[in-house]
Amino acid sequence: MRNPEILKADELRAKGDLSGYWDYLIDRADKSDLPFQDTLSSTRYFAHKIWLKLSEKECLEFQKSFGAFWACWRHPIPMDVVEELNVYAKEGRLQLHRPVAPIKIKGGKYILETSRKKICADALIDGTGGVGGVKDVKSTLIRNLLVRGLAMEHPCGGLKVDGLTYGLQSKLRNSGIYCLGPLAKGSLFSTNAFWFNSLCASNLAHYLAIEIRFSSFEEGCRQ
Repeated sequence: MRNPEILKADELRAKGDLSGYWDYLIDRADKSDLPFQDTLSSTRYFAHKIWLKLSEKECLEFQKSFGAFWACWRHPIPMDVVEELNVYAKEGRLQLHRPVAPIKIKGGKYILETSRKKICADALIDGTGGVGGVKDVKSTLIRNLLVRGLAMEHPCGGLKVDGLTYGLQSKLRNSGIYCLGPLAKGSLFSTNAFWFNSLCASNLAHYLAIEIRFSSFEEGCRQ
């Protein structure tokens, strides 16, 4: 692309110029000039199919090199939301900080350390999503599935799931357990999208209906 919006936008974001970052993107959006985001947005309905064709090594390489970049740019945000956040930034009610160390808790307060100062807060909301690995999850169900060999961890997050049947991949040939949603993100990729989870649920219902009819037919033949 001759003039993708990400170059200037990332330059402003890296400088900590939050208002300038949004001013720039709002101006480009008003001119319908967001080619990079348009390109990524147009891929979201078949990106999961490409993901299924990649090897685990390729999936890991993509996740390490482009995961955060993809997550940042692939979803178009409603312009009203961006404009409202930009107002808060201009009023000094919203700030962008880049931590240089893990967030600590001291004296009942959260401490975020940046290259220029330390910020103390009484409350902290973690909006970064769940952890990728499942070995240390608190869920007794997930731990038991892993210990008993009924499920396997995916290196890109969640559990390994068959991309066609959504059945858990395990040491057993067929555990009879199916998995949809964020827990299958390493295998299915687009699990944070409602349309995708709805599509998977529909496909799984169709698959199970065929399996039930086939099993009933086999049982009838044996009788």
